[in-house]
Amino acid sequence: MGDISSTTRATTHERFAFTPQQAEAYGIHELHVLEDVLRQSTQDVKAQVALRIRQKIGWQAQPGETDIAFLEAYYATLRRRLEQRMILGERKTDKFDVR
Repeated sequence: MGDISSTTRATTHERFAFTPQQAEAYGIHELHVLEDVLRQSTQDVKAQVALRIRQKIGWQAQPGETDIAFLEAYYATLRRRLEQRMILGERKTDKFDVR
C-alpha cells in the first residue's frame, strides 16, 4: 500500500495549519489507528473519527472542509511530528504518554 501522506495534495496541507500542541495530542498508537481508518473504514466511521479529533485538539471546521481532507492533513502532520521527535530520540507511545 502507498503512503497516505504522500498521496495527499500539498494544497490540502496548506489549508490546515495545526499548532504544535494540536500535533502533540496523539502518539504512535493513534497514528496507526488513524491510518487504518483512512485506508479501510466507511464514511460514517471517518466522520465520527474526524469529529473526535476535532474536539480533542480544539479544531473548528472551516466552510467546505471535508472529513477526509481533515483526517489526511492531520495524519500527515502527526506523522511528521512523531518522526521529528524520533530523530531526537523521543518516542510518544500514545495519547497518554506525556513526555
